[in-house]
Order: sequence, then C-alpha cells, then structure tokens
Amino acid sequence: MRISIGYSGSTHLPLTLPAVDAAERAGLSGVWSAEHVGMNDAIVPSAVYATRTSRLEIGVMGLNADTRSPGVLAMELATLSSIAPGRVRAHIGTGSPQRATQIGVRSPRTLGGVEAFADALRRLLRGEQVTARSEAFELDAMTISTADDTLPPVPIDIMAIRPKMTALAARIGDGLSLSVGSSHDYLRSQVELVERVLQDQGRERGAFRVSAAVLASVDADLDSARMAMATALAGFPPGLPEMVAGLELPDPAAVAAAKAEGGPAHAATLFTFDTVEALGLVATPQTLAAAIERYRSDGVDELIVLPLAATEAHPGIIELLAPAVER
Repeated sequence: MRISIGYSGSTHLPLTLPAVDAAERAGLSGVWSAEHVGMNDAIVPSAVYATRTSRLEIGVMGLNADTRSPGVLAMELATLSSIAPGRVRAHIGTGSPQRATQIGVRSPRTLGGVEAFADALRRLLRGEQVTARSEAFELDAMTISTADDTLPPVPIDIMAIRPKMTALAARIGDGLSLSVGSSHDYLRSQVELVERVLQDQGRERGAFRVSAAVLASVDADLDSARMAMATALAGFPPGLPEMVAGLELPDPAAVAAAKAEGGPAHAATLFTFDTVEALGLVATPQTLAAAIERYRSDGVDELIVLPLAATEAHPGIIELLAPAVER
C-alpha cells in the first residue's frame, strides 16, 4: 500500500516542512495538500514541497470549479509539473457548497460540470487549444504556452462521496479520492462499485488508484489516541449517512449541546470506542500495522494520513508509518 502524509490547509506551511523532510527520508509515497475556502491554498505548499524533495509524489486535492477555472488550474499544474516532472497528481471534485457561499458561489455543481472540468484540464495540459464551458466556467480558445507534452501526464482523480460521482471516477478518472470520516464498510462499498464500473468500461483495475484520506491518532496509550480522535470527530460537521452507515453515532443535537457546554473534548465522551476506531487511524505504535491493514483489506491503494498530533510529533509518526509502505 502507498502511504502518504497530508495536510488539510489549516496548518501554517512552515510548520509542515519538518514532516515533509521526514517523509522524504523515510520513504513515504507522497505529500498531499488540500484546499478549502478560507484556509491555505493547495498550490503554494505543493510548489514548496516540489522544490524541497526529489522523490515524493506531490498531490493537490480539494480542487474544484468554485475556486479554480480549469484554465488557471492547468497553468498551475503545468508549472508544478515542470518543477517535479512525473511526480504531480491532482484530485478534483465539486467542493463544499457551504464554504463556496463565502466566495459568492450559489449554484450547485454537477457531475457533468466535473466531467467537463477534467476534460478541459487534460486537454490544456497536453497543449491543446480548448473551448469549453460548464455551469461554473467558460474557456474560449485557450492554450497554455508552457504545457509540455513530453513530460509525464498529470493523473487526475475524482473526489467522490455519493455513488454517481464514484461511478464517474471509474469512467473518466485516473483514480478515486475518498474523504476523511469514511467508515470501513463505506470504503469497501465504494471500492466494489468502482471495480464493477471499471470492468463494465473495460478498464484495468491495476491502472486505477483508490485513495482514502484519514485522520490519524497514534499514541503510546490507546485510550489517549481514541480520545484525540473522538475530540476531532466532535468538532467536524456530521458526515453523510452513507459514509457512517452501521455505526453507533451520538445524536447530533446531543453533540452540539455538549460542545456548547464544555467544548469538543466534552462532546468526545459521547462517541464509542468502536465508532472512533472505525472512522480513522487510531492506534499505538504496536497496533499501527494492524490498523493500516484494515484499509488495505478494504481495497484502498493509497492512505493519505492527516495526523492529529502537534506538528512537532509528525516526523516521529512518519517513522512509524514507513514500514507499511509497499516499495
């Protein structure tokens, strides 16, 4: 299995650099930067990581037509690819409707729009002249003069939650990107769906990558690791029902009341250990390999690990993750 480190956009860029250096030394597979409205962008950190490393894959995720025209994104990816040829990969999707309203986006994004976005992006990166449009963008005879079709192409994966987007990933994507907060049952169901559609499309499973971003809490004391994960989950908005199907979850109103009374740490006590361990990578150094194996058995090809610990602890966590990487 590929094991990569990831950052959600809420961590100041300089604080991530020791972990990126450690990931390069330890032999991890890649470093991923996520983009959310109101947080870090994904391109600037990726450029820094690309110039700082020589081996890690440089991944950008959370990219969508709310914040990026495919024309602008193709310009950025072409620049990244020139810095790190063959090491750049992108995850694109529809974005968060709640966050998008902060920058004036009101209309919902569609599957057709994601397909048009991916197609325009690929063609621009090949150096083609592109005229294309969707509900979110319009390109008029655009070309990128710095696109270099002699470099390895940038793989484009589709970020999905619901089945129609997962099926779209299997039809047009180089891979599928699954979100944090996904249960093992949900991950398995998405892998099974992808494999059915790939077979129907005559596409090879071995050429398609399923990535799963996971929150990770690793501590010498398992109860402490569980509590850290539960606190993080209490601070997140509830996931879609299909992502947590079959798990015993506290009532959202009770979580909100507990948070109002004593903060996320107080609300964390409402989560069962089984639920906490089903929604992220929760382990001690001794049980970490088994926890990772659960994701491998789900059919996940790449685990993008977002550590919950303080950033100074990340290099040590990376050292623990390194033995699980398939080289």
